[in-house]
Amino acid sequence: MEIQKETDFTEFIKSRRSAKNFIFKKLPQEVIKNILECGRYTLDEKSDLPYRINVIVHPTVKLMLAELNPANQEIFETAYCCFVIFLDLEKSEARTKDILTIGALIENLLLGIYATQNIGAVWIDGILNKKEEVNKIFKLNIEKFELMGVIAFGIINEEIEEFKTRERRERAPISDFTDWY
Repeated sequence: MEIQKETDFTEFIKSRRSAKNFIFKKLPQEVIKNILECGRYTLDEKSDLPYRINVIVHPTVKLMLAELNPANQEIFETAYCCFVIFLDLEKSEARTKDILTIGALIENLLLGIYATQNIGAVWIDGILNKKEEVNKIFKLNIEKFELMGVIAFGIINEEIEEFKTRERRERAPISDFTDWY
């Protein structure tokens, strides 16, 4: 079997990075829907999806999220949109499988954002320890919806991002997380 050279898609995945500096500017709803369309392809068939996505563009709601996660306040303030992703506990049939599905959903959304010209995103994990408070913002019962992740995205502030990306973070070698049998 001949090993093919890396494809453009492989390079695309390797080049994806988090963007944390945005220019607050409205994104057309069609752009947001196209990104959500990427998430729709997480599962192979139509089914009871084990997740719910709240699409946040209202500044007051983003401010409420920012107050729960002060370390990322500027991200919430400058990103045009946030996806707040919940595990729907009433639709969840197999917790581990459903959490893995949400992980794939988040990656599909991040790749969809990265594929959109001039738009970047960051997955915000620091807010995960405020699950109950996030549920209160959206008036969601904690017994029915569990916060799984928040993605903030918007038009990249190229000037700041380019300066910050000059020093690429080193990735762990494959040998650090694999065993071969």
